[in-house]
Amino acid sequence: MLSILIVNFNTGRWLRDCLDSLFAVLPAGTFEVLVLDNQSHDDSVPQAQALGRPVRWTLSDRNLGFANGNNRLVPDARGDFLCLLNPDTTLTADCLTPLMAYLREHPDAAIAGPHHLGADGHWQLTFGEPVTLRGEFLYALDPARFWARYPADSPAEPLDVAWLAGSCLVMRASLPHDLGGLFDPRFFLNDEDVDLCRRARDRGLRCVYVPVRGLIHFGGASRPFLSDEKRHTFRSRRAYFEKYYPLPGQWLFLVANGLRRLRDAVSGLRRRD
Repeated sequence: MLSILIVNFNTGRWLRDCLDSLFAVLPAGTFEVLVLDNQSHDDSVPQAQALGRPVRWTLSDRNLGFANGNNRLVPDARGDFLCLLNPDTTLTADCLTPLMAYLREHPDAAIAGPHHLGADGHWQLTFGEPVTLRGEFLYALDPARFWARYPADSPAEPLDVAWLAGSCLVMRASLPHDLGGLFDPRFFLNDEDVDLCRRARDRGLRCVYVPVRGLIHFGGASRPFLSDEKRHTFRSRRAYFEKYYPLPGQWLFLVANGLRRLRDAVSGLRRRD
C-alpha cells in the first residue's frame, strides 16, 4: 500500500482538487491519504473535508513548516511506500504506481520523482545537481549560465540526479528509519528535499527522476500567506552549508548570497528606470 502524505497551509481549493484527483485516478484500496494542516486560516480544510473522502486528518495548533509537518505524519503511515505530495498538485493519471514499480525493480534506488507539468502546460524542472559553493557563485554572478546546465525539456529516460523536489516524491516506508528520520528538522521551508536526497546518496543510494506523466503542479499556493518566505529560504540554505561545509565555506556562502542580493537590487533599479 502507498501512504500519501500532504502538508497543507492556506491552499484554498487546491487541497480539495488534489484529494479529488487522487481518489478519481488511483486504484481503490491501494493507498491511504494523511493530511496535516499547519493551522490554516482559510477554508481549505473545510472545503476538502466536505468531499467526504476517507482521509486521516491531523490539525496542528501551530505552523510546523513543510519538513516537520511531514515528519509528524510518518509514524502514522501504514503503507510499504510513502509519497510526499504538495496540495497544489493534481493527478490526471496514475503516475505513482510506476514510481513504486521502479523502486521495486531497482533496490539501489531510494527516492523517485515523476514528470511535473506546470499550470502553463510546460514541463517543470524538479531535480538538480549538487548544491555547491561554485553553484551559489555562478547563480549570483551569471544566472543564465547557471540555468544553462539543465535541460530545456524532460529527459526521456530515468535519470540519476543529486536531488528531487519535494512536491512529489515516492520512497520506501523504511527509508526514514534507515536515515535516522525523514527530514532534518532544522529546515523549516525549502532545501529539506535537497538534504534528504544527499543523506540517501551518502549511503550509496540513488535518487532518480522517472519521466512518468500524470501530475500537474500549480505551485506557490501558500506563497501569498508566507510573508517571510525569503527569510525561511535563506535560513534553510544557510543551514545546509552549516551542516556540510566548514566555517570558511559557510562564510563564502554568505558572500555569494550577498552578491545575489546586490544583483537583484541593481536589476530592480534598472527596471524602474
